[in-house]
Parts: sequence; structure tokens; C-alpha cells
Amino acid sequence: MVLALISGLEARSTMRAEKPAMRNSRAFGLEEILMGEFSSRGFSANWISGTEFLYTDRETGNVMKYDVESKSNDLFVERAILEEYQATSYELSHDRNFLLMGYDTLSGFRHSTASRFVLYDLVNKLYHDIEDKNHLQLVRLQPNGNGLVYVYDNDIYFLRTLGSDGKTRLTYTGVPGIIYNGVPDWVYEEEVLGSGSALWFSANGESLAYASFDDTEVATESYVEYGNPGDLNSQYSQTHNIKYPKPGTRNPAVTLHVIDLVNVQPEYHNELPFPPNNDNLILFAVTWTTPTEIAAVWTNRIQNSALTRIYTARTGVYDDVHRKTEYEGWLDVVTPLFDYYGQKYVTILPQPQGDAGNYRQLTLVEVSTGIEYAMSRGRSVVTAIYGWDYLNNIVYFQSTLEDQPSQRHVFSVAGDGSTDPICLSCNVVSPEGNTCKYAYASFSNDMSHMALTCSGPDPIYVMLFRNTDHTSEMWENNQALRTKLLERDLPETVDTDVQVESGYTAKARLWLPPGMDKSGATKYPMLVYVYGGPNSVQISDSFTLGFGAYLTTNRSIIYALIDGRGSGLKGDTMKFSIYKKLGTYEVLDQIAVTMSLQARYRYIDRTRTAIWGWSYGGYATAMAMARDSLNVFKCGAAVAPVTSWIYYDTIYTERYMGLPTEEDNLKGYDNADVTRLVTGFRGKQFYLLHGNADDNVHYIQAMMLSRALEVSNILFRQQSYPDENHSLGSVLLHVYGSMDQFWTQCFDLFKTVPASSFLFYES
Repeated sequence: MVLALISGLEARSTMRAEKPAMRNSRAFGLEEILMGEFSSRGFSANWISGTEFLYTDRETGNVMKYDVESKSNDLFVERAILEEYQATSYELSHDRNFLLMGYDTLSGFRHSTASRFVLYDLVNKLYHDIEDKNHLQLVRLQPNGNGLVYVYDNDIYFLRTLGSDGKTRLTYTGVPGIIYNGVPDWVYEEEVLGSGSALWFSANGESLAYASFDDTEVATESYVEYGNPGDLNSQYSQTHNIKYPKPGTRNPAVTLHVIDLVNVQPEYHNELPFPPNNDNLILFAVTWTTPTEIAAVWTNRIQNSALTRIYTARTGVYDDVHRKTEYEGWLDVVTPLFDYYGQKYVTILPQPQGDAGNYRQLTLVEVSTGIEYAMSRGRSVVTAIYGWDYLNNIVYFQSTLEDQPSQRHVFSVAGDGSTDPICLSCNVVSPEGNTCKYAYASFSNDMSHMALTCSGPDPIYVMLFRNTDHTSEMWENNQALRTKLLERDLPETVDTDVQVESGYTAKARLWLPPGMDKSGATKYPMLVYVYGGPNSVQISDSFTLGFGAYLTTNRSIIYALIDGRGSGLKGDTMKFSIYKKLGTYEVLDQIAVTMSLQARYRYIDRTRTAIWGWSYGGYATAMAMARDSLNVFKCGAAVAPVTSWIYYDTIYTERYMGLPTEEDNLKGYDNADVTRLVTGFRGKQFYLLHGNADDNVHYIQAMMLSRALEVSNILFRQQSYPDENHSLGSVLLHVYGSMDQFWTQCFDLFKTVPASSFLFYES
């Protein structure tokens, strides 16, 4: 349904909702939400063959082996074996004689960790420490072999035989914090690879490709660690430095290498040639096409042009097989998936859909010609490629349904594109009797079986499927969670479309307090939860119980989600509408749609409407405060916000904003700078929260906005979290409790009750 903007409100006598719903024993408490008391179990298992996987039994702690064909469920490793080292992860070797276990894990950046590792010999019942129990950044078992590689102090080592002491050092250039081999630096981990790994085995395990990142010329950002209160060892604060490229400054220099693991000799330690202008190139994806050839996808600095190059691993001879340029926006690069012979590959590329413009579809590319063939079509967007069943020539992928960006489904399609895709999850039914609307899958080693997880609209359940005939069994139904939820009131949801400027349609979802008065006689406060980043999606049919469930059931606050211009999964035209214009249309749509919702639904109190967000959502919140000239939002809370894009990293920012130069988009950077627009905050209640040890959105972002507000004599509320990073993980109770208090005061929910008595109000 398309909803037109409505102006005017019916004049009538109304009441204000100032207390939680009466049935508060069925409401959600803040602490129980944050502590995961309503968390669900998914498919936490490791496939080890076409029909078998390992998993940890939650009652005994033993490692079990389940066969989806025979239905046998056998003890594989007793709990005591893992407890000897307090192992937090495990992986089985190819020959099934060793179990690699990680323990004493330290967090790195968003994806990376450092752990101690030990090998357990399943035959001889012996433990073998790796690298003298030092913390290792990465360990990878050799496929089709009996060895492993690991990264220690940014250098790569090879252990040819598991359980032996004979290691071979493969690189010698690693410098902690400066030069990385086999693991990414900060910006590549965060913005490109999405992983703590930058090495890739060939399928036969005989060759290893790895990337090196040289941050010597990258500028340094720093943050302070204060330590433990009252601890003599924390008498002086410590400064931590991190190489962090910001827009217009030097990126890390990246090189791609291949090592022959059969004959580990210098002449087989090849650096593969990269395209010209390598100072500004980004290595976005690496994958083996055959056991002897490797593909790399390189982009230019602003990521609107991509080149796929295939190398002969031993010689470095290459062919450039495919180029793609986007003139209206940017390219979202995925790792190509090759057929068995390396003659063609599937990827996700924009394809024209008539007047609707381009949508990202599953695309087959011929290596010899570079010609593209769309394997999916329509106003839907492909979001992931799972794998290629070579035996049956079937490709599995995830996609939205047409005009349903809130849904995800698992599909199959013939590897030559000769058939239309088949939805494998569309007719799956939950224990409650509802069809699945949000699904993803994990496939066995030969793609013959899959574990399909449906996470919405009902709580998660997992089903195991044989892909040849689609026979299935229930693996996990989360019955305990379902039983607990029967004792609680859940928010009601209302979805609507809203026309915004230039013919675009925004989507909105309201979470309503259970049992609320919808007549309009009672007015309810509304809180908009915004993210708003390019290609992001807030409205999802995946089942969630978060801050919104607490606010709706316990505080009688309407919780709103809005996907406007710039959001994803609605085609490239809408996505690219904010290209080089961050902080404009995606923010204006939050304001305009909120006004439309206030006019459309009489139970929304337009005098008690607020907005909040985290990270990019914090930026959108702050910018909404600045640009909201009609005072649509009474209050706003920004957690760990970007405040000016000149302070964020190169690869993310330049993808969407170009370069901060007169020749490119310096004006766009200036217009997107919240610190230049602080006069718009005057007369509004603003809450700024940030961790000073944030390695992602640095504390300078909050401090620059704080400074701009202060010198303009604009009052606001501020909360700093010492030694906390971007997630504020160890102080979440304080973060959400503080915001709970802020909203309660903003909305005048408890006029006579002291703040200390309602932070975790439940009854």
C-alpha cells in the first residue's frame, strides 16, 4: 500500500500514555533482554563431509558427530578433552586424526582474534602445543593434506605434518602494527575482507595465496587506555596507536603472493603482478579457480571500477577477464565462485530491470569472453552466494523476493542459467504454522545437504534438507524459547509505505505497545530507531527481541523503523540517490516519514517524538537534530556517531563520498559535517554517548561535535565510556539504562518517580 503524505490533525480531547501497560508482568525487562534471556539457538555446527557434521551437545558438552543420512548421532570427542585447555573452538583435520583447539582467546578488531592453539591427536591421545603456546593471529588447517599454516607476529609459518615440531617460516617481513602477512590491517579487515584472514589455500592444499599489507605510509590515530580504577598499575594512562587512513590520505600498499607448499623455495614464492596505478588500488577478493590458477578482483580507490584478473599461480602470467564500471554510484564487490573447470564463474552484478533500473542479480560470466548472463531477474536483490554443486551443476544463493526487501530466501538455479531460480525456503512452515520469511543456509561439503535456518517471522528453527529430493527433518525448534514467549506480550507490528521526494517510496514499520488504545483518544510517544547508512536495511522480517521490545511492552513507547532513500535491496536507483551526498536525503526522509506517520496515525503524540541511533545511526540522529527545522523530534540520542566524514576511514568513506578535494567532492564533505550545523540543535534535548577507546569511529568524532556545541553555547547531555570500543560491550546495561532514563525524562513518563527507581522497571 502506498501512503500519501497527510497534513492536519483532528482536534479532540486526548489522554497521554505516561505509564507502562497494566499487564507489566508480561512485559520485557531491560536487563533480561540485554543478558540474552530470550536468545535462540541456530545451527552451530561444522560440516566434515557431504552428510556429517560436528556439534557440541549443550547438555553434556561432548562433541558429537551426526550423519544426516543414517541419522546416527555418535560421541566423537569427550568434553574432558576440550576442558583440558578450556577450548573455545575446535576444527577437525582432513584425515580426522587431529582436533585443532583454540583457547585463551583475545579480541582484536571487529573480526580478528588471537588465541593459543593445541592439536589433540585422536589416535594416540596426545596434546601438541603450537608455537610454544604463544598467541597466534590465525591458524588454518591444510585441505587434502596433513599440515597447517599459522600467523604469528604478522608472519606466516607452515607446519607440514600435524603433531611434529618441524615448522617452516614462510615470510620474514612482518612488523606488528605496520606490515601484515596473511592477516589484514585494520581498514582491510573492517571494510574489505570482513575477516581476520588474508590467506587462501588451493583446493588440493598444495599452494597458498596470501596478501601483504604495508602500512608504513599510513597515518596514525591514537586512543588512551586508562586501566582499572584504584589499581596502582594504572597510575599512568597508556596511549595506543593504530594505522588508520582517513579520506584523501595514503592507503596501505597491498601485494598478492603465492607459495608452493610442496617445494617451499624462494623461486616459488611469487608476487603476483597488479594492475597499473597500484598506489590507489584495493584488493577486494581472492579465490582459486583451479588448483593452479587464482583470481583476484581489484578496484580503483573510490570503488566504482573493478577488474577481475586470473593468474597462473606458478608463473604470474595473467588474463584480465572482466571489467565493470558504475557511473552513478559505487560497486559492491563479492568473491566470484568458479565452476569446477575454472571456465566460468557466478557473481552478483547490477542488471537492468526495465523502467525499474538496475538490481543486483546472480550473474554468470564466461572467462574466455567476459560476457555476462543474468541468472536471476526482477525487482529483487541477490544478497549471498552459497556454493556450486558441481555434480548436479546447481548454484545455491540467497535473495529477496520481488518488492519484499525485508525478506530473505534460499534459492537454487541451474549452473548454466537454463532454468528459473527455485525458492527452497518459501514454503517452509514454522511450528506456529507460518511460512518462513527470512532464511539462510549452511551447506555440506559436497552441497548435497543443507541446514536451513528460518529466523522469521517466528523465533528461529533449523531444518536439515537433502537437496536432491528436499526431504527434511527438524534439527532445532527452540521450544524452550517458544514456551517462555507464551507468557509474554509481544509488540504488534504495522507496515506502511510513504511517498517521499522525487517519486521515491520509503518503507516504515511501527512496533506498537500490546493492548494499546488505537482510537486516538490516548496519545503515545514514539521513538524512531535509525541507521540510514548506504545500502543498509532496518526493516527485516527476522524475529528480534531487543531494546524496542522493552520500550514497547514496558514503557508503552511506539518504536519506529524507516528505510528511506539510500537504503538497500530496492534497486540501485534508490541506493545511489545519496551518492556523494551523505547526510542529506537519508536524513530528510527520516524527518518527512516521521511527520507522515504522526499525521496518519492519531495515536502518535507529535509533541513526544524522538530519534536515536548507533554508529551511522548516531550520525543520522545528530544530522536529524541539525536539519529538523520543524521540531519533529523533541529529543535525540547518538551513540558512537560519525560527526564529520573527514575523520572516518578511506575505504568506506570514499566509496560513498569520493575524495575531499576541490576537483571531486570537498563541498559534499562540508555539507555532510554535523559540526558545521550545530545551530539546529538549539532548543532540543540531545544526548551524546561514545567510548574513548573506539578503534572504528574514533572519539575525536564525539569531541569535535561536543566542542562545536559548547562554543555555540548549546546545552546537551554527554556520556563518555573509558576504555570501551565501538560496541560498548562491557557497559551495555549502563548505556541502555542511561538512554532509558533519557527517554523517560524526554517523554515525561514518570513525573513523580525518582530516576533511580525506574531504570529497570518491570512491574
